[in-house]
Amino acid sequence: PDGPRWSLLALGCAWGVVPASVLWGVSLVKPLWDLHYVIFSLPGVALAAAAAVRLATGVVSGRPIPDGVSGGVVHRLRVSTAVVLAAVPVAATAAVSLPTHLAHRDPESGHGEDMRGVATYLAQQTEPGDAVLFLPGKTRIVATIHPRLTGGIEDLALKVGPVENASINGLEVDPGELDARLPEHRRIFLVRATYTKNLVRSATDGEKLELSEHGYRLASRQEFTAYAVELYRRNVRGPA
Repeated sequence: PDGPRWSLLALGCAWGVVPASVLWGVSLVKPLWDLHYVIFSLPGVALAAAAAVRLATGVVSGRPIPDGVSGGVVHRLRVSTAVVLAAVPVAATAAVSLPTHLAHRDPESGHGEDMRGVATYLAQQTEPGDAVLFLPGKTRIVATIHPRLTGGIEDLALKVGPVENASINGLEVDPGELDARLPEHRRIFLVRATYTKNLVRSATDGEKLELSEHGYRLASRQEFTAYAVELYRRNVRGPA
């Protein structure tokens, strides 16, 4: 609706400031501070900023037209002023936050997961007929984020893809079906998470650790930040 929307500004400020302030105050008594606990406040900051810009442009557009001045000229000036008022905070936010964003995405010192490195390595090292396994299954996010690099590699444990399943990890086959698929491939890449010791999250994850029982032997291992990519070859008679 038209008119000032102070209620949106108040809601945004409360949403964006109160949770972090309360958690900070509690942490002075008992340390509980963690970004994950207050990250839901970020939409409130965006709402407060948008409401403030809307109120500012409303003030500009609501001023009376001076006598002897063309209404069309005033309208164009008001539109230009509103655009500037909206663009300046957006540009300032982008300029201030871009270095932090880039640092956070750095695979070595930022978020700490070199997913692109893993996906690029798979795209470069795989051959026709190779397959890949992700351990635990949640590491499949590497392929979900970089489908152009990993789309040509068969994911042996995948039953329903993340897109079709409307999830990050998709659905995996049961251990028995995975066993039946293994003999079809001489080389299997195992993408293993190194940021956690809890690799087995399901019965199928447990089966991925039993490649040696199916005649596969570790041929190489490549380390990345938070991940390792292992290549397993199945023993066959005759020249490899």
